[in-house]
Amino acid sequence: MNSILITGCNRGLGLGLVKALLNLPQPPQHLFTTCRNREQAKELEDLAKKHSNIHILEIDLRNFDAYDKLVADIEGVTKDQGLNVLFNNAGIAPKSARITAVRSQGAARHLADQHSGAYHAGPRRVCRS
Repeated sequence: MNSILITGCNRGLGLGLVKALLNLPQPPQHLFTTCRNREQAKELEDLAKKHSNIHILEIDLRNFDAYDKLVADIEGVTKDQGLNVLFNNAGIAPKSARITAVRSQGAARHLADQHSGAYHAGPRRVCRS
């Protein structure tokens, strides 16, 4: 695995996946990680200071206009080798969200945001890199 992109790495599963990949006997040469706000990704920033293969890319995946820059940033590093793996992990939910407290209207809007950005249009545009 030469180049991996993981979305949603400021906490939770994304951050855990970054840590797991770093602990492999042969970690990826390039580990691209995304977050909406680098200021809220302190642990990821700390990892990047220790591991030169981590590239932190700040992006809100609901902003389709930002995809071209994301692709250009990745291509600037990988050149003609592109990405090998995409972990499409990004999500939108407050830390304290409980499934029993979510109203159906809010859940529908949340699902639409997730589907249209991170899980639908995003991979098509990013995988071309």
